[in-house]
Order: sequence, then structure tokens, then C-alpha cells
Amino acid sequence: MASKKTSMFTLTERITLSSTSTTFATIDLGSYVDVGDRQALQVHSVDFIFQGTDPAGSAIVGLGTGGSVLVQVTDLNRGALVFSDDRALVASGELTFDQNGFLAKEMDLYPDNYGKGSDDGRFVVNDQLYIA
Repeated sequence: MASKKTSMFTLTERITLSSTSTTFATIDLGSYVDVGDRQALQVHSVDFIFQGTDPAGSAIVGLGTGGSVLVQVTDLNRGALVFSDDRALVASGELTFDQNGFLAKEMDLYPDNYGKGSDDGRFVVNDQLYIA
């Protein structure tokens, strides 16, 4: 049975969208994961925050007149967005907006909040998380 090495902590990543094409980023987990020593990272929760180009700006100003932003976190590099039944999917979310400025968060029923118990969570053994 694995034992806890550290307390809970937070990892963050800022991604700036510049076009309608898919944007990719990674979160380096190399210092947290060691498969040889049976050390994995346990993900308890994933939150997505959509903001404008400055902290006080509107999220939809830079995104045009309407559309959606889909974000996924996977523990394998699939090189594209994946279906919800892909076992590499850690978390996902979507923000939809229209030309009138109405925003809606899409619920995709994927468990982005896994619980805080020692047995709850999504264990990651790869040295990077991939964001698309």
C-alpha cells in the first residue's frame, strides 16, 4: 500500500489562447512522480478559470462574437482532444458564450472533484500532464 509523502498542494498553469486552433501546454510532474520508487501524484480536484487578457477583463472580449472553449487535462499525450471514455482523461470542461455576452459552463459529468480522502483521487504516474 502506498503511503502519503506530502500534504496537499496546488499546481497552476496559465494558458493564453491566440487563435481558433487547438492550444497545447504541459504541467511538469517530474519532481513529484517516481515509478521506480512507487511514487505517484494523487489528483483530488481540477478547476478551470476563464479570464480575459488581464485579470479584470472579460473572458469573452478576446474570443469574438460567440463560440466555446473546451479544455481537457490528460496524463498521456494524445496530441488532440479526446473522447470522454479515454482512460487518459483526468479532467475536462467547456465554456460556451454567445454574441450577447451570455456565458454557460457545460457539465460533462466527468468527476473533476475526486474527494479528499487518502483513497480518493486520480493517481498519475506519468511525469507530465497534458492540456489541450
